[in-house]
Amino acid sequence: MVACFFVCANNFLKKARKENKSKKEKTEEKRRKGTKLQNIQKLTLYISSYKGIECIYNLKTDKLYGIISKSHENKRRWIFILKRGVLFYGKVAFKVLCVLALAITIIIAIVLLKYKPAYKVFVDGEQVGLVENVQEFEKYFDGKMNLIKYIAFYSVEKEPKYEFAFVSKKEEFNKDAVYNKIAENTQITYSAYAITVDGEEEAYVGNVEEAEKLVGELSKKYAKNDEDLDINIGVHQVYTQNAEDYTIDKSSLAKKEVTKVVDKKLEEEHENKKHTVNGILLAQTPVSGVITSRYGSRWGTTHKGLDIGAPIGTDIHAAGDGTVEKVVNSNVGYGNLVVISHGNGIQTYYAHCSKLYVKKGQKISAGDVIAAVGSTGDSTGPHCHFEIRIDGVATNPQQYLYNN
Repeated sequence: MVACFFVCANNFLKKARKENKSKKEKTEEKRRKGTKLQNIQKLTLYISSYKGIECIYNLKTDKLYGIISKSHENKRRWIFILKRGVLFYGKVAFKVLCVLALAITIIIAIVLLKYKPAYKVFVDGEQVGLVENVQEFEKYFDGKMNLIKYIAFYSVEKEPKYEFAFVSKKEEFNKDAVYNKIAENTQITYSAYAITVDGEEEAYVGNVEEAEKLVGELSKKYAKNDEDLDINIGVHQVYTQNAEDYTIDKSSLAKKEVTKVVDKKLEEEHENKKHTVNGILLAQTPVSGVITSRYGSRWGTTHKGLDIGAPIGTDIHAAGDGTVEKVVNSNVGYGNLVVISHGNGIQTYYAHCSKLYVKKGQKISAGDVIAAVGSTGDSTGPHCHFEIRIDGVATNPQQYLYNN
């Protein structure tokens, strides 16, 4: 009985020891695994930034192992490969570029030793020369054109074309030849300043300052003339494409020319004033002949006009512009008569005519032939009886005509 107890107790103890040992072994294994995993995690965390890939470093074998990370392994592997590729090919490309840059530099240096940069100039498809710089040449061309006397503006009809090229250093730039060729195809407009007298161009000067000064001097000189005399001196700019169209005078010479014209016009105006009746100019003497009887008392009556003796058939001219008011055919009194109305109440009478050349209502200009000298009506011989009437009242014609 006792023996059986000891056997059972011994078996129980063995089993307990075995189970205890098994538990200890399992605990120890778990501990070792946990420690290993913990060490792995520490190592992973410690060197996780190595080239962007998480790795385990084996201290015994001195080797590096990648941690199997299913979620990031492929992505990081490609990133690593790409970074290595970019770095490699970037270095290769940089070396190639350096070699190319060096080669180009050498080529340019060789070219510049033998050649120089220039611009070929073509006009109408034909090369006319070489220039060094397009902008500088255009500035040079514009400057030379503006030196042309009395130029107002210019227009290049055939625009030049420029072509960049490397040419031999022996070739020379010839901008003057290029300028001359382009100038041949350039339309130049010249300008001058005309001094005018009553709107008529009488002299020309080269610039506006001279013109204005000259007009000022002449206007001041003639300002004291009779207010009834109207001479207008002015200036305006004129243009031409033919430089010979205008003779450009010096200011002093232009002044003499204009003064001569103004003096002549003033003289004419003074003369015309003598022949003006109520603002109407009667400057044409009707007949060239001898005055045989004047205005005034004659034979106990008043002779209302002038008798101008002339051969029969001599032309009789209208004394001024107007309209034929009356045409009379008669053998008494005035005989054959023409009456012209000139406006402002002014009438002229032409009597004792042998022939009448106009009709009533006809427009007449000063100097037109209107009749012929005769001796019709109450007449003692061939002559033209000429009257001037103001508002129907006869006045002495010699106040305006035949007063020399």
